[in-house]
Amino acid sequence: MAKSLHAWFVERDLDALRQHAYIAAKLDRMTIQIWPGNWRGAFCHFMPLVSGDERMIDWYSQFISPLYRVAGGKAVRNRVGCPEYHAFQAILALQGKWQLLGERAEYILATPPVRRWRAIR
Repeated sequence: MAKSLHAWFVERDLDALRQHAYIAAKLDRMTIQIWPGNWRGAFCHFMPLVSGDERMIDWYSQFISPLYRVAGGKAVRNRVGCPEYHAFQAILALQGKWQLLGERAEYILATPPVRRWRAIR
């Protein structure tokens, strides 16, 4: 990933950016296949997208198992404010499910997450 970003921001080489992004995505995919339950977050889709490789993008768009983390008996991918909510938004975009993505985006705008702040002593 670092080589990919370096290729773009320092060398201004789009081909190297994409090649290194593909390698980063491929290595991450291999890690995912070994440990599929590990949390990846919303940004794990960045390198596959930058690579532009359709097969890699398709694979990542279908990989949703970490989004099914359960907290308190509820799947948190639908709980506004949880990282899984935003990661699921990225997957919906990769899958081209624009209607559902828009509905979820409108929902989060209408009901933003509430943060509970503790008083500092």
